[in-house]
Amino acid sequence: EILDGLGVVQDMEALPLVVEKDGLQETAVVRPAGRLEVRGHNPAAGVDQTGWANMRGPGETPLWLRHPERVYFAEFVPADGTLYVAYRGVVDSPHPPGNVEFWRQTFALADSMPVERLVIDLRENTGGNSFFNRQVVRGILARPDLDRPDRLFVIIAPRTFSAAMNLALDLEQWSNATFVGAPTGNATMFFGDHRTLVLPASGMTVNVSSLPWHPVDPRDRRDFLAPDLYTPMTAADYRGNVDPAMRAILARTEGPSLAERVEAAVVAGDAEGAAALVRAAAAEPLYRFRSPEADINALGYRLLRDHRAEEAIAVFRINAEVFPSSPNVWDSLGEALLAAGRRDEGIAAYRRALELEPQFASALQALERLGVPATAGS
Repeated sequence: EILDGLGVVQDMEALPLVVEKDGLQETAVVRPAGRLEVRGHNPAAGVDQTGWANMRGPGETPLWLRHPERVYFAEFVPADGTLYVAYRGVVDSPHPPGNVEFWRQTFALADSMPVERLVIDLRENTGGNSFFNRQVVRGILARPDLDRPDRLFVIIAPRTFSAAMNLALDLEQWSNATFVGAPTGNATMFFGDHRTLVLPASGMTVNVSSLPWHPVDPRDRRDFLAPDLYTPMTAADYRGNVDPAMRAILARTEGPSLAERVEAAVVAGDAEGAAALVRAAAAEPLYRFRSPEADINALGYRLLRDHRAEEAIAVFRINAEVFPSSPNVWDSLGEALLAAGRRDEGIAAYRRALELEPQFASALQALERLGVPATAGS
């Protein structure tokens, strides 16, 4: 119907498409198969009886596609110690347990099993009642052993919407979760709580949002909540029953982190090898929305707090080399150089930060404390 409305095709009952694979072309005629009726809370559920094809190949069903009839479920995976929670609606399920009891059971499971990581999957959650979110956040904050970036993961995607968006924002604000997946479908400030309205002329029923929902910070005007680890679903992954989000989560926790590998290289005196690791990470699609700059800077400050000033300087120099246009990395380098008693080099680093951003507050304040002008020629 859409292609017909655009004037692209003349016959809505037969759409010829030229397809190519491995250099071979053929024409396939696509015909309407009827309306796709989604049953349950999973968009991939219930399509086998409508004439629609599912491109998934044989193999084990990935966690996110299991139990499509359920609004939410939790499953512990003994092989890797993952407690996986599919949370598809911030609502009460029509069948027991209710929302409150479900999360009580889930956290009881987390307390009783050898859980290595907790994964809360919001990628198919289009919302509900935001007041259910409080118990989720409280349950996580009451378990500091799980509330760590390497143990708590939240999967988001374009269908993370409305009350689910509020939950994601709450977890971003109050927990130490690592976000995985793709950008959310909601901005951080949005309208919700719709009311139905029947249009008088057409008789059509529409939903009209009635309440604005604001983020914690009134200055937050992001168009979406971005993942720390970007793992878009590809056709090849879906066909092969691979969940790229879970693949990235397991890879993140099974081996040393980027910061740990960079630290090891710096300790071994291999600054170039450490820089190569950071450059490679910066080029990975995985870090499309969150540069590894922040992780490396955090490593530098940890080394500085541990009174390992020279190693901290080496780490900050690597960050400045890989991300030379960031005023923050130069500001951090200046702080480490001053801590090591290298005043002139520290001043030069602060001034470089100000060349990139003349009003960079911490660099201005540092130079003011040192009693030197912001520029060398002043």
